[in-house]
Amino acid sequence: MNKVNSQILIIEDDPVLSNNLKTLLEEEGYKVAAAENGKVGLKYALNFKPDLIICDILMPGLSGFDVKKELNKYDNSFDIPLLFLTAKTEMTSLREGMELGAEDYIFKPYKASNLLKIVKLRIEKKQRVIAKIIEENKNQRNTLESPNSILINQGNKNILLNIISIKAIMASNQYSNILMENGKTFLVRQSLNDWEKKLPKKNFQRIHRSTIVNIKFLEKIEKSKVYLKNYSEPLDISRRFLTEFKEKFKS
Repeated sequence: MNKVNSQILIIEDDPVLSNNLKTLLEEEGYKVAAAENGKVGLKYALNFKPDLIICDILMPGLSGFDVKKELNKYDNSFDIPLLFLTAKTEMTSLREGMELGAEDYIFKPYKASNLLKIVKLRIEKKQRVIAKIIEENKNQRNTLESPNSILINQGNKNILLNIISIKAIMASNQYSNILMENGKTFLVRQSLNDWEKKLPKKNFQRIHRSTIVNIKFLEKIEKSKVYLKNYSEPLDISRRFLTEFKEKFKS
């Protein structure tokens, strides 16, 4: 396990406990971020996707259970391993946490050696799962992909997309949004530079640092805006791409 590249998020409203836990994990070589409450922790988790979350249960505002419920709503965060940090030992509380998908409980006061063992085990388990998925996707992609199709991963499912049915691809932080001809959208962790290498240049054109469009769906170009068929929102086109794009549109 590469601890240097493993990031842990602590969500704990007790600053002393949070700081002690952060110091312990950093001394083991982990990258650690700390959030003082559930609201801040949830925002951080959704934006940065840590490898593991250690979360207190009883906190003002969003409780630890509330945080996990929110994480469960999204494909890119429901499977982040989460350990509940708590002094509660009632069976009903334990059962609720496990039913939400928590990986384990750490009880206060904890032994440093036990906590580090649990953290190491859970991160390694997630890394093995990811490695297996990557290998399976690679094998499936080699089998299924063709010049006319591309395989993407959505949660626990692989979906084969018809390339020519892609209307546009728009960057969204470290992800990209794929807009399909039928109106469906897919969010994938892939840069536009990677997409440019895969997509046929005769069909697809970059119009902005954050946008690639399929010229098959072009409706019109007005000043610095591009309009796609059956898509209400105009897309910005950068000056550097405008001349080249107009020539391709004419042809």
